[in-house]
Amino acid sequence: MQKKIGLLFIFIVSVVLISAQNLHVLDSLNKIIKSQAHDTIKIKTQFLFGCELADSNPDSANTVFNQILTNCLEKQKQKSNKFYEIFEAHALKKLGYVAFLKGNYPSSLERYLSSLKKFEKLNIYNEQAYVSQYIGLVHHYQSPETFDEAYVWYKKSKKLMIQVGDKLGNARVNRDIGSLFSDPISLEFFNIDSALYYYKISYAVISEIGEPDEIAGFDLILSWLMLENGDYKGAIEKINKSHEYFIKVNNEFGIFSCIRALASVNAKMNNFDEAEKLYLTALKMAEKIQHLDGINNIYESLSIVKSDQKDYKKAMEYYKFSVETKFKIYSQEKINAMTEMQTKYETEKKELEIENLNKEKEIQNQVVEKQMVLIYSFILGFLIVLVFSIIITKQYSDKRKANFKLAQQNTEISQQKEEISAQRDEIETQRDEIAKHRDLVIEQKDEIESSINYAKRIQNAVLPDSEILKMILGEHFILFKPKDIVSGDFYWATIFKNWQIFTVADCTGHGVPGAFMSMLGISFINEIVRKEEIIQANQILHHLRIRIINSLQQKGVSGEQKDGMDISMCVLNLETQTLQYAGANNPLWIVKSEELKVKSEELRGESEKLKVKSNELQVESSSSYKVDEKINSDFINFTNFQLYELKGDKMPIAIYLKMDEFTNHEIEINKGDCLYLISDGYEDQFGGSKGKKFMSKNLKQLFIDNCHLSMNEQKEVLEKTLTDWIGDGEQIDDITVMGIKI
Repeated sequence: MQKKIGLLFIFIVSVVLISAQNLHVLDSLNKIIKSQAHDTIKIKTQFLFGCELADSNPDSANTVFNQILTNCLEKQKQKSNKFYEIFEAHALKKLGYVAFLKGNYPSSLERYLSSLKKFEKLNIYNEQAYVSQYIGLVHHYQSPETFDEAYVWYKKSKKLMIQVGDKLGNARVNRDIGSLFSDPISLEFFNIDSALYYYKISYAVISEIGEPDEIAGFDLILSWLMLENGDYKGAIEKINKSHEYFIKVNNEFGIFSCIRALASVNAKMNNFDEAEKLYLTALKMAEKIQHLDGINNIYESLSIVKSDQKDYKKAMEYYKFSVETKFKIYSQEKINAMTEMQTKYETEKKELEIENLNKEKEIQNQVVEKQMVLIYSFILGFLIVLVFSIIITKQYSDKRKANFKLAQQNTEISQQKEEISAQRDEIETQRDEIAKHRDLVIEQKDEIESSINYAKRIQNAVLPDSEILKMILGEHFILFKPKDIVSGDFYWATIFKNWQIFTVADCTGHGVPGAFMSMLGISFINEIVRKEEIIQANQILHHLRIRIINSLQQKGVSGEQKDGMDISMCVLNLETQTLQYAGANNPLWIVKSEELKVKSEELRGESEKLKVKSNELQVESSSSYKVDEKINSDFINFTNFQLYELKGDKMPIAIYLKMDEFTNHEIEINKGDCLYLISDGYEDQFGGSKGKKFMSKNLKQLFIDNCHLSMNEQKEVLEKTLTDWIGDGEQIDDITVMGIKI
């Protein structure tokens, strides 16, 4: 119910708020349509007429826009005219809007997508921005399962708004993103801090340059937030303020939303009689404007109110009406969902059959292996018996030859026999003791392996999930190969407000000790970014080093265990596409098809501009560690790909002889740039025909030769190259490579 309340409030500012529902204006437009003989003027006037009808009479508006669409299509058959193409796209957009108002989301989405294709063909970017925003709204209202699609469309719209310089449009998209983050029905997206961030920057612009209906709608959103926080008085003040405005401009949908909001506040305050009265008033208005989703929501709310009043019969009646209304809204969606579920079921069934076949094959292989073990054991046992038989036969022959001597030494043999008997007893005692120790060692080994496997599950739970990484990083890959069951390497990524933060780290050692250090690092980075809200790359490393030193109680004395980590830390501003990088021993590699611009600075405030020429790389920086290498690619003739290496500071995240501040680099990046963060496991791996290290220069060449491929294809190349390089050898260290394409 909270979701429905929030969406109804937000809906008022997410659609076009047309206040001019004046009968005189409509009559005037209708007369102009009938009097015009020229097709273009008639279509323009029809379009304005449909816009005026959309909020007050959706069915009539739908008829008008369909007439415009039909006329434009017929005119295009007669002759090519860009005017008719443009108004065909506009008519499709408005038909999507009318379907959205009536809660028919599948039809709305179909119309909007058709309109977007037309505007893309015509290269009308501002309309592409608006339609992308509306598609995001459809996904937002349709289902929590499509929230990720809504976010993608909002970001696309936001990018286009910035491109065309539409400041108010960008503010509206920020408002919609805020509503997505404030929706409690999706735990994956619900983040009140992010919601307030987007609401704040949106309201600042809308209150400055927005129209009064925009501001009134935003006040309605704020009233919902106040209601959720228990500020009933503040919520009522905001609602009344919006209500006065919508009455003034005769906006029926706005009036309906305000009455609905006041009913919700009274229900929260347990004023059930007043709430029911207001709900029934809102119901009449929803029926008048044919807003099915609003009707369904009001019936649900009335059912809850009557249930709270112990009037269960009336509550059940309202609930029945809600179900009937919901069936009208979602019947077609259910059919689509069932089709999708059937397809998914068949796919999963086939995957399960394949998995079962693989398991059967694995079991058969295990049986064959056991049979081979038995055969080899039998052969080995037979050979042992044969050898012992030969030895015994030879000994027996020797004993016969020495029988005479043995008879003479009978007394001595008897004495030796007693000694041997005593030794035998002692050996048997030792054998039993060894068997006990062996069993104890086996038991301890099993316990240790079980503990390590449990640690692996814990480590996997701490590392970011692949689906979350996809949402955060976009097109990327993670090559993560622990040497042992658990890893001393780790990777981490998140989106905090308007910053995308990602890192790769190599902790001291590998296996269980390294894994504990990696989980410690992930925990500290989460605290630094999310609790302390530190988003400058070198400052994150600075605070991480302090926590590691304190938690490990490092004093820097001679002979002390040197635990710590090497790390590459990146912070990307999603608005400006500016990347911050700071490193502790670990580098950042960037593959570009153009020159790289970097500003490197330390906490002392010194900074210089990095300059890159086409024939050589010159670096001026206050840092001792700079962009010091550029590799050109001959792989693609028409593109000069270059790899730039930014080296980290030569000190770890731990106590060290050198405890300077970490250098913060700022890099301008562009679409298509490839970023690579690594631990030293890949380049230090021994292999090849001569058993040498792979080396960083070969890894760099591998990146630049394959940068034109997708991230998944690049990962496959890295895995195959590593497998071929190791051959019959073994992995010597944990390996982690993160690749991101902007």
